[in-house]
Amino acid sequence: MMSTAEKKPCLLCKKECDTYRNALRSNTEYACDHCGLYAVNDFVDTKKFKILASMYYYLLHMPLKKDCVYFVLDETKFEDTENVSYIGLKTLENFYPKNFSQKMDMSLLNLSCLYKEIGQEIDFVNTNMTRNDDLRIALFIDKEKIEERNREISSVLSSLAEMGLLVPSDVVKVGKPQYKISATGWLKIQELEAKNKVVSQGFIAMWFDSKMDSVKAKIISAIQDSGYAPMIISDKEHNNQIVPEILYEIRQSVFVIADLTGHRNGVYYEAGYANALGKEVILTCNEEDFEKRHFDISQQNIIKWKDEDELYEKLLKRIESTVGKNQ
Repeated sequence: MMSTAEKKPCLLCKKECDTYRNALRSNTEYACDHCGLYAVNDFVDTKKFKILASMYYYLLHMPLKKDCVYFVLDETKFEDTENVSYIGLKTLENFYPKNFSQKMDMSLLNLSCLYKEIGQEIDFVNTNMTRNDDLRIALFIDKEKIEERNREISSVLSSLAEMGLLVPSDVVKVGKPQYKISATGWLKIQELEAKNKVVSQGFIAMWFDSKMDSVKAKIISAIQDSGYAPMIISDKEHNNQIVPEILYEIRQSVFVIADLTGHRNGVYYEAGYANALGKEVILTCNEEDFEKRHFDISQQNIIKWKDEDELYEKLLKRIESTVGKNQ
């Protein structure tokens, strides 16, 4: 049963919001004006910064299909309802920056949500007495000590300024200049946002055998129904050698679906190449071949399917949760 509303800080932005305790479902729901409507299962460790930062980015930037996002340990144990999407910790791992370039891009997008008005100063006070909680989560600063945290916030802001994405403002606080998003920065934000909205492609790596035709059709349908264009090399007309053509299309793709059924070496190679490029790689495998998967990827969150319809349902959910539905 849902309790009456209680005012508490949002887990993410720390602003006060209405919260509702649901003891029956072992979760707490947060209705935050900034971050949106979300619920967190009691078993999710909200003391871990990377989990919180990933939740924050997901809520601000992923196109949401449902009214509420419910963060759980393992989304595969739940079925989406009419109003709720379930997002597990494995999925959330994809929404934490993996390198410097991603951190800069994702931090800039977060700043654009915190400071929406052109020319608005980024409110940062670099003192040991100031926590700067909102900037900490927006800039992915995994530091507990306030002085270390503020030092790294300053470093990220300086890096964005060196890239021309921020410029110093006329405001000075505690002897430190403030920043604001530059015209170049707003153009970059527009470019990053548009990148998620244009019709992009998903590459399919799989065993090309006639008995896999119905599987291929379902994978294509899941990609299309998520708003992306499927790219499968066997259907592409070209006059080039096949391997360079495959690598080119993987580089052009937003994500890769690699079905391991049959355990073809080429599928593993293409998935590894995409992973090295920082692409989102979604692995699937028929349950009859599942135990034969290679040791190196045995700990990955692989979609195990028993028939084509189950593959479609699970794959559609995984694409929209980890890559995002292309509206």
